[in-house]
Amino acid sequence: MNGHKKSLPSFCTSNFDVIKAIIHYAKAKNFPILIESTSSQVNQFGGYTNNKPHQFKNKIFKICSELNFPKKMIMLGADHLGPFPWLQYKGHIAWKNSINLLKSCIKSNYKKIHIDTCYNLKDQKKLSKKDIIEKSLELFQIAKKKNIFFVFGTETPFPGSISNLRENFTKVETLKKEINIYLEYFKTINYKSRFAYVIEPRMSFSHFKISKPKILLLKKHVDFSKKNFFFFEAHSTDYQSQSVLRKLVLNNFKFLKVGPELTFFFLKAILAMEKIEKNFSKDKKSKITKVLLLNMKKYPFYWQKYYKGSKSYIHKLLLQSKLDRVRYYWDKKEVSKSIFLLKKNINKLKINLILSELKNDKSKLNIFKKSKITNFEFVVLIFLKKTLEKYYKACFF
Repeated sequence: MNGHKKSLPSFCTSNFDVIKAIIHYAKAKNFPILIESTSSQVNQFGGYTNNKPHQFKNKIFKICSELNFPKKMIMLGADHLGPFPWLQYKGHIAWKNSINLLKSCIKSNYKKIHIDTCYNLKDQKKLSKKDIIEKSLELFQIAKKKNIFFVFGTETPFPGSISNLRENFTKVETLKKEINIYLEYFKTINYKSRFAYVIEPRMSFSHFKISKPKILLLKKHVDFSKKNFFFFEAHSTDYQSQSVLRKLVLNNFKFLKVGPELTFFFLKAILAMEKIEKNFSKDKKSKITKVLLLNMKKYPFYWQKYYKGSKSYIHKLLLQSKLDRVRYYWDKKEVSKSIFLLKKNINKLKINLILSELKNDKSKLNIFKKSKITNFEFVVLIFLKKTLEKYYKACFF
């Protein structure tokens, strides 16, 4: 990449319908892709998606083959690699699992690894920032390969958590102190590859509110990072405007991570297709909204500590919150069956009818006319296009 094209959107999702839409878009534009899975989504035990790293990779590469997208244009990353999925276990077990996941990701040819050790383990003392760094370097020593881009940090927001709302801001003095520990260690092993660091710029999103980062407070952080040849990584960038994302790129943020925004608009696409299905399909209906809500209420683990209030307000949040806890339910057996039926019904309808109902013009098909794209895939792409376009434009593509 040349000039300002030094940054990349980091699509943090394990939803293969969303991933397929990203690949369709990138193929049409001839853009590279970075897809990252969290340690909870994909790990050596399968995660909540029932995918191990090599399975996740193989499924993505299969889509690439089907769509004739060059595999060399796609990079896989591990997000929040560390003990997070195993905090309920004793420390030595959580740590052993972290090491084995790292080895599994390396074996599966992941090219970017975010090491995240910012968690107090069950039977261990509260971690200091020095402890977090030492633990990060312990994992790094196992994987110090020059063809892997590493990301570190002591103030990483919890993956997919409402704790992203915290009002933390990384002080430049803290940043310098922490980075110098890494730089001193890298000297001892003659490691000269660039890396990125996660900092808190007070950027967040909640159910219906977006908080912009404090860009003007980052000048000293940026100067220090450029002087010492490292980048920043932005977490929780979901729902930010293109202009805000562009400012992050101009302030040395190499990766812009987005996850819930992708699946939030995927949900919108599903709900829109259900309306079309209800009105025009003569076959058995998917009843996807009903199935989703039944599963979310039957298995409340993924949303109950994030959604508070009256029953009516919680009901509203289930399908409307920008936190999008729905993303944890697409792999549930009943939901998968319902989605399969929705796909079948939508793909039988005429595309002009679908576009008319969505108030979209057929000319929007032109960019994808050479692609093998179904009605269902095209509707998902319609709903994700603005987000994908926004992130790539912010990175000067």
